Amino acid sequence: MFNGVSDVAEFIEAACRAAKQTGDGWTVCEFGSFVMHDHDPRPIVEKHGFVGYTGVDWRAGPGVDVVAMNRDALPLVGDGFALSLSLQALEHDPDWRGTVRAMVAVLRPGGVVAVSVPAPGWPEHETDCAPDGGTYYENRTPTDIVEEIKTTGRCGEVVKCKIEPSTVQYRSRSLVIVRVE
Repeated sequence: MFNGVSDVAEFIEAACRAAKQTGDGWTVCEFGSFVMHDHDPRPIVEKHGFVGYTGVDWRAGPGVDVVAMNRDALPLVGDGFALSLSLQALEHDPDWRGTVRAMVAVLRPGGVVAVSVPAPGWPEHETDCAPDGGTYYENRTPTDIVEEIKTTGRCGEVVKCKIEPSTVQYRSRSLVIVRVE
């Protein structure tokens, strides 16, 4: 489990299964990788046989391999990553659209973007996590994420695009898994 949050763990598992269809050399780039509350997806990803994991965040800390604000300075692995992942982070990012586009940009053809973000109605939390030092917070719908992926011209198969109940009482998550071209 993802520190007791089984729905997020199940989502990571589904994203890994989708990304493994991209061929050999399964690698992951996580956006918003700063580990909080023991929520680290690496053990789940490693269990699925992924061989490389790069955590990107705007601040240094646990789970962060690359500190980057400039989306153009992000690392590429060979021909690109198999899986680009963001878990409960985009709600804190005032440039969430730029981050989603960067998530697509680092992927190889056939790679998978996977985003889990609080759905509308989820209470604000940890509002001091915004990269600019401000207090940005905004929940997202799955459609928000898919529409931004479409702006890249690389949107392929939409594997998952829905709001699902969370194991956190009375809350729901927007879950998106998209294969890119």
